[in-house]
Amino acid sequence: MSIRSTSIQGATRTRASVIEVELQDAYQAETVGELYSALEKAVQSLKATNSFRSVNITLAGTPDEDPALTDLIITIEEKGVLGLSANVYNNQREATAETTLQLHNVIGGCETLSIAGGAGSKSSYSAKASLTRPRFLGFPLAFEAAVDRVRSSHAEVSSHDRKKKHVGMNVRTYDGLHRAAWDLTFRDLVPLRDEKTPYSKLSSREVLYDCTKPSMKNSVSYQFTKDTRDNALSPRTGSLVKVVGESAGLLGGDVYFNSLLVTAQQYFPVGPTELFGGLPGATLALGVRVGGIVPFGVDQSQAKEQGMTGVRICDRFNAGGPLNFRGFQEGGIGPRAAPVGENKINPGGDSLGAEALGVVSMRVDVPAPIPILAVRCNAFSFIRVAHPTICSAPCGMIVSDVVSCFLFVVCCLLFVVCCFLFLVSCFLFFVSCFLFLVSYFFCCFVLLGFWCTCPCVCQCW
Repeated sequence: MSIRSTSIQGATRTRASVIEVELQDAYQAETVGELYSALEKAVQSLKATNSFRSVNITLAGTPDEDPALTDLIITIEEKGVLGLSANVYNNQREATAETTLQLHNVIGGCETLSIAGGAGSKSSYSAKASLTRPRFLGFPLAFEAAVDRVRSSHAEVSSHDRKKKHVGMNVRTYDGLHRAAWDLTFRDLVPLRDEKTPYSKLSSREVLYDCTKPSMKNSVSYQFTKDTRDNALSPRTGSLVKVVGESAGLLGGDVYFNSLLVTAQQYFPVGPTELFGGLPGATLALGVRVGGIVPFGVDQSQAKEQGMTGVRICDRFNAGGPLNFRGFQEGGIGPRAAPVGENKINPGGDSLGAEALGVVSMRVDVPAPIPILAVRCNAFSFIRVAHPTICSAPCGMIVSDVVSCFLFVVCCLLFVVCCFLFLVSCFLFFVSCFLFLVSYFFCCFVLLGFWCTCPCVCQCW
């Protein structure tokens, strides 16, 4: 079966050539199976441009009713030109408000221009502009160019603020499986200052070493992502595999390192499919995260001369936080500098990050008996590898944290069991009340019937 003609409906701004280029495989199809597969692929590619609300393709018969030919009717619904969104979130350090303005398909090529700005409750702010365009150089790839300027506060974690000016480009496949990027980033680290004493800094020696002068990172990276989870926020089945490799210094700049980070997650439903009257059942989540970063060139030689690590603090791996490692604060796991006595904002010492990271986790997600609550019970372990020249937390502290997390998991499980028993007792109480009312009304009806039918009672009355 082959295509005789194509009709496009609903494309008020989109150029016909943008849609036609996605139908080339369908035009070359020779069998019905190949045609259906090519059309399904074309629909997914058009939806991936993020310019349409809906895309439908209908096969219609030809006027002469030739069984070997068919007509295509493509019906699309375009998104509005202007899109506006606002978000407010909290990342443990501060609350941040962000607004994004998007212009969709302005010149008919399914391009998207995005302008975003945000501000934090402390000293953070961000401004970003990006342009996304599908079909890069005629290939099924999405191209994105971005420029942004960000200042983020790390005072409560590492006693410094980070200023970043970034220009970058990346190409990715429509399904998100592959992504290659080039980034040029100017970084300036500002140490935490003592407001009472002029020119006095509260950062540790390790942090001050990276704050002495700005750095320019010129890097290329590749990311592989395969996501088969049924739900990105609360999955029950499927897996996630992500591999990120980055090399800085090959194309210039003054930052030199090679890094690799591998993340793997697998989800299994356990026990009954429904709990507590219709809520999804429990889920077992297994995860592995392994990474390493190795300096080379000038960074490596300077590090050996001064007895410091060759990787800057803003490039190292960090562990801890609700979205990174449950049970610990942000940057709460890994090497730490000695505390600075006058630093009241970060009295526990600066979190320095590490040049190697290994985390093995196991988590059991159980829904709460009351739907408005979200109880997640976690059990996990970790392996930490740090540069020997950086001081790290004592082993006793780490063991204590692991024991505390285990006790927390046990408490969560006991809480779930208590809630379940409470619901069972409430149910039995309501059943008892119902039976009491039934027996009470039954007795009343029996006495009333006896009163009305008994002759002695009627004569006395």
